[in-house]
Amino acid sequence: MKLPLRGPALAGLVLTCLTVLVAAAAPLVAPHDPIEISDPVGARLLAPSTTHLLGTDAFGRDVLSRLLFAARGSLAVALAAALLGSLLGAAVGLAAALG
Repeated sequence: MKLPLRGPALAGLVLTCLTVLVAAAAPLVAPHDPIEISDPVGARLLAPSTTHLLGTDAFGRDVLSRLLFAARGSLAVALAAALLGSLLGAAVGLAAALG
């Protein structure tokens, strides 16, 4: 079976699917608790390392874990906006066709 998608379209589809899968599996793949402050003094603003792949923020929280969990909220907002836009667009189009 040959896919009709090529180049950038296929890359976009793969990245979108990967993002959705990782966001859905965030509790399983996140290396640390996203809201846990490990050591308020010693773990603040650490550079990326094997323990914290993207480093830590100003409160000592793991940036990768926070990013994985934040993707869930971002995808929910994007889906809601697309759904709302589609519904409003269909309603306006239907009103324009009937009027």
